[in-house]
Amino acid sequence: MRKNLIYVFLALIGLSVAGWQTYEHQRVQELARRNLAGRAHDFSAALSVVIRSQGRMAFIPRPRIEAALNELVNSTELESVVLLNASGDAVAAAGKPLPV
Repeated sequence: MRKNLIYVFLALIGLSVAGWQTYEHQRVQELARRNLAGRAHDFSAALSVVIRSQGRMAFIPRPRIEAALNELVNSTELESVVLLNASGDAVAAAGKPLPV
């Protein structure tokens, strides 16, 4: 009887550790997802400031934008950048193509 109680106790400890590890894994995944979204927002804000500094109605040629994006991709830990217009179509892209 006492031997069985010890095994049950050890099994409960093991299950609680496994549950705790699962919870921590999900928490860290969500934190990483939020950090990635925040960094993407920071990059897009910086890029929009640069584009706006060219003038309100200034036309910036696509090759010039893509050259700037390629420099951004090569100089940081970014793998790819895609600029979208208001309807969601890609206007300019740099880096590796994104998997769809």
